[in-house]
Amino acid sequence: QQASVPASVVAMEKAFYDSPGAVGHHHAYKHGLFQHTLDVTRAARALAQASPHPLNLDVVTMSALLHDIGKVLTYSPLPNMAGYGYT
Repeated sequence: QQASVPASVVAMEKAFYDSPGAVGHHHAYKHGLFQHTLDVTRAARALAQASPHPLNLDVVTMSALLHDIGKVLTYSPLPNMAGYGYT
């Protein structure tokens, strides 16, 4: 039996994929948050692998993936598809 996903999780997932990475700076376009998260994750993993110190790559990866998860709660679409603003 497949477990159902709560509607709030589905809404947050959609908001994560649709949100900009920022309102007026880097990745300031639809899906920008997703692209920014991928870029940060790739960079963090590369730095961790190049580090002379032993780092847990799983922890580095999860930290990078989740570092901006709260942004989906701080942005809201502006009227008339004019972009995003702060909530």
